[in-house]
Formats: sequence, C-alpha cells, structure tokens
Amino acid sequence: MEKPESTAHVERSDSKTIHVSPDHTRGHAIQHQEHNRTYLQTLRRDPWLLLWIGVMLWTLIVRGFENQSSGSVISIPVFKERFGKQLDDGSYFIETSWQSALSGGSNGAAIFGAWASSYFADLIGFKPVILIAAAINIGSVGVEFASTSIEMFFAGKMVNFVAVGAFQNLCTAYVADVSPLAIRSTTIGFCNLAQCIGPFISAILSNFSSQWETNWSWQSLIVAQWGFAGVALIGQLLMPESPVYLTLAISISISSAVNTTWSFVAPYMFNPGYGNLKAKIGFVYGAFMVIFAVLAFLFVPETRMRSYEELDELFMNKVPTRQFRTYVTLAERRAEEAYAIENGLKGTGKEV
Repeated sequence: MEKPESTAHVERSDSKTIHVSPDHTRGHAIQHQEHNRTYLQTLRRDPWLLLWIGVMLWTLIVRGFENQSSGSVISIPVFKERFGKQLDDGSYFIETSWQSALSGGSNGAAIFGAWASSYFADLIGFKPVILIAAAINIGSVGVEFASTSIEMFFAGKMVNFVAVGAFQNLCTAYVADVSPLAIRSTTIGFCNLAQCIGPFISAILSNFSSQWETNWSWQSLIVAQWGFAGVALIGQLLMPESPVYLTLAISISISSAVNTTWSFVAPYMFNPGYGNLKAKIGFVYGAFMVIFAVLAFLFVPETRMRSYEELDELFMNKVPTRQFRTYVTLAERRAEEAYAIENGLKGTGKEV
C-alpha cells in the first residue's frame, strides 16, 4: 500500500491546468543527489556544516562532564568534610538523602530543561534558546563553585541541569536536522560519543585532584566547565539557525522520566545501610542491557540513508521493521524522476 500523494506541491493556473512547483521538483532532485553521495563526498562538500555539527558535539561534552562531576565531587574527601556529616569513626559522609536528591533531582531538572527548550525553540528559534541555556550554564557553575552549604550546591546543580537538559535536546536535534543522509547516522552516534567523552575527562581530572587537601580538589571539577562552555559559546554565537525548530521532546522526556526514577533508587541500592550492592549493582544494569539489546534487534527499524519524508511514508504505510532497508518508497521514485527532469534525463522508475 502506498502513501497517498501529497498535493502540497501542486499549483493551479487560471486555465485549471495542474503544474508541479519547480521548487518541489528541485527539492526532490537534491534529495536524489543526497542518496547517491558517498561518505567522503559528503564530508568534502560542506566543511562549514561539519564545523557547526562539531560545535554541537563540543556542547554535548559539557552535558557529559557535568553529569559525571556530580558523582565525583561527593566522593572527594574535602567535599565530604565541607558539606557532609561526621561518622563515629571520624570520617565524613554525604547523607544518602542528599546523594539521592543530587542524582535524581538533577535528572528532573534536565527533563524540565528538555521540555522548556523544545517549547521555546518552536516559538523563537533554536539559536536564541541555546544561547539562553549557555548563559544559565555559565551562571549556575559560578553558584556551584562558590557554594558554602550543601543546599546552595544543590540549588546551583539543579539550575545547571536545566541548561544541561536543553543542551541534550537541542544539540541532538540540530545535528539530526542539518546532517546530510550519508553521514546522519554517524553524526547522531557522535552525539552519544560526545556525552561519553565528558565523563572520561571528568574522571581523569578527578583522579588527579581528589587527593588535594584544599577546596580546589572539588572546585577544579566545577570550574573546568567554564572552559568547555566558553569555547562552545563562541561557536554558538556564530552558528546559523536550525532549519527545523521542532524537537523530539516527548520521547526524550519519557526516557528522562524513567532515568530520574532510577537515579533516586540507585543510591539506596548501592550504599551501605540500605541495599549495599556496591559493585554488584553492575549485574542489575547488565540484565537490563541484555533485554534492551534483544528488543532493539527485533523492533528498531533501520533508518540509515532515509529522509524524513521517506520515514514518514514508511511509518504511515506500516512497513515491517525488517523491510525498512529495502522498501522503495514513493518519495524515492519521485526524487529519481525529479532528478531526471532537472538533468534532462529519462527517469527509470522502480516498483514498490
């Protein structure tokens, strides 16, 4: 079953003769070209586009770094002595309730940031919203750095994660919007990689600074975010507006909601006096990942080298997951015909 042809590109003259819009034909011709470009051809074609994608990936490093530093600072001795409570043996410990609040609350703030950024980006544009998020990020890092109590640190952290949630939402959407078909799956994958680089850098810095006996042992992890944010801000000021404002806020918010619940529960499973699983908690994560891997293999469709128009058609026609790679869409046939018209060639056509 084929998706009914759209009439959005059809124009009527006074003689009631139906004409196809030249812009629509040109658009399909460009789409056909995108399908036939190789990976390297795409990379060479528009280096500026790669720069703006790089700016978004760099911004996502901030998200990963902040997420990791939240867990790292509460394990640093000087931080625990400054903001924690003393145990009977003389050591200091951040209360489990505060650990849970910092972990789960930050994810709740990120959910709000993801939703708010999507809503306002639709109203005023992508670029203004990400610049506002950058300003919030820079300011809230200052609050964390200057904290004199766990409550003040918590407040700064929550505000910061509003910006972090916005980054996660907007940066991934921007990369998906502007990436050509040949490299889109790779660049979206790099969004996740960038968020893994942040924790890696944070862990290295924490390894060197955690043994210092001054406040810089934990403040260095906080102030380092200004370095990432400052470089990202330069690119954000210069980058062009995203061609598509709408983002996938609903799916991101649902996954973030599940992650928030888990973030509140995990400290109680891990810490002594409660679940006391310690390193064994890895088996819990591993079991879930096995389940998710099987579900992904069975139910996640292949979207590589598919335009948004083609994906719409595939889902509207309820094409089985296994056929996403080989199914020839009406949009593809139109693109091939439009390319032939633009180049004075005869379209070959394909059977669906």
